[in-house]
Amino acid sequence: MTLQEQIFGNYMQQSVPLTFQNSNTSAISGTVADAEWASFMPFNNGFLTKRIGNNTIQFSISAFHAMHCLDTMRRLFEIQFNVASQETIEEVQSNPSDRSFYHIHHCLIYLRNMVTCDADPTLEHDIIFANGTEMMRGDEVTHTCRDYKALFDMSDETAPLGCTGM
Repeated sequence: MTLQEQIFGNYMQQSVPLTFQNSNTSAISGTVADAEWASFMPFNNGFLTKRIGNNTIQFSISAFHAMHCLDTMRRLFEIQFNVASQETIEEVQSNPSDRSFYHIHHCLIYLRNMVTCDADPTLEHDIIFANGTEMMRGDEVTHTCRDYKALFDMSDETAPLGCTGM
């Protein structure tokens, strides 16, 4: 049994329906957006360590790595468009490697790989209503997904398997 199977059991075989939220209901910027994005990261930020023999191995849970990349790019966009909170400005200034071209390039390639790995075949549509308003492609469409909340909860419950957060 692999370490991944020991930690996550049959998680990979489970799926849940998820209807994508209307993007107009998410906070666009500022401290409310900071809090909303932070709520998607577990206490350990998706990092685990495990002693194997004389070695300490550090692991990153892929979904939270991707969320880190998205949040980093969000913060940089907010700064670029002058809508960032003071917390975002300080976070970006205190982590110069996060704002480097190399790191952003890494994140873009990583996210592209995540999308191709998932290869979600769900059909999305635009709806233009009679009054001229539009529902954006992807909003209110139900996808079959892995359970993010279950992964979030499991990431903080790995101590019995000899893993700890970083």
